[in-house]
Amino acid sequence: LQKGFKNTQTGRAPSMHKTSPTTQNRADRAMHFFEPLLCTFYLTNTNTKYNNTFFYEKDDVNITIYYQPVIYSNDLAINNIFLFRNNAPNISDKTAIPYYSPDYIIKISKESNSKYIILDAKFSSPKKIREKQLEHLVFKYLFSISPLKENDSVIGLYILCGKKSGSDRLDIVHNIARKINKVVRPFAEIAIMNGFDTNDDSIPQLILKDI
Repeated sequence: LQKGFKNTQTGRAPSMHKTSPTTQNRADRAMHFFEPLLCTFYLTNTNTKYNNTFFYEKDDVNITIYYQPVIYSNDLAINNIFLFRNNAPNISDKTAIPYYSPDYIIKISKESNSKYIILDAKFSSPKKIREKQLEHLVFKYLFSISPLKENDSVIGLYILCGKKSGSDRLDIVHNIARKINKVVRPFAEIAIMNGFDTNDDSIPQLILKDI
């Protein structure tokens, strides 16, 4: 946790995911990218074994970062996540579960509106993601998750790709829209974050632009 930030923690909730201290440390380190934008930090613990809900605020903007949140197929809005899974699991799939749990959700709230950005990490190459996973992830996180509030929206999905050499960058999905200067909402982008250069914050800076 960064020096000077306020930190409060509630009691531990039942764990729905098995995560390691190393994974939690990575989640904690990711938070510092938001410091230039936001000034107040709170910390609570729900849904996972480790702290997973991070609050920031500045002026009239509030940002909540959820680590391994759970999106249920109901309207309870647990942990103030006003999203729900809008379809039922395929009954022929014996391993199906009635909720989704991406790696991160960023919730940006201003006045009475909230925007959500979903981030899901895959240890795979951009090529394999395009060939094997992209359509499934878009259906899962952009078509199968909806806001409970009328003025809220899911604005996009970042697929964080860890298996690629070279510098961090976007592997553009909406390449035609990019050529003609059109903004796509909701968007889906493959973001290469391989950890080779720990000082490279190019992808977090791109995510900040959406905020």
